Amino acid sequence: MSRRKCCNRYVCPEPRIEAGRWLADHGATAMIDISDGLTADAQHLAAASEVGIEINLEHIPCWEGVDAMAAVASGEEFELLCTMPPTFGDANVSAFRSQTGLQLTRIGTCLRGAGGRRGGVRLLDHSESVPLPAGYDHFA
Repeated sequence: MSRRKCCNRYVCPEPRIEAGRWLADHGATAMIDISDGLTADAQHLAAASEVGIEINLEHIPCWEGVDAMAAVASGEEFELLCTMPPTFGDANVSAFRSQTGLQLTRIGTCLRGAGGRRGGVRLLDHSESVPLPAGYDHFA
């Protein structure tokens, strides 16, 4: 992505309204924009849904030259993080891409009950737990 395109994306963010509606219409059970950082907003989603979330660092889509840890810590992306039912498969991903022109990437798993830390997020780097980076804190 060119420097100019990156700057324009930051200065003139495009809310993912059409994408959010499509996902909601196709089974999304929870959704949040990640404008405060992926891991910070995943914690909000996990707490509100009373589930645990595991995010696989190696599945994080990154711009060229950006490492995954920096990507999960940054904010202002205005992308969506959502939870989809297990039946949401590759055909649905293709339909989403065709309808919206956007990529959709499975980056982790939602866990209930004993399998997950209720309201918690684990960040995994090739199955090894790594510390969560801080996101933007409006009240700090």
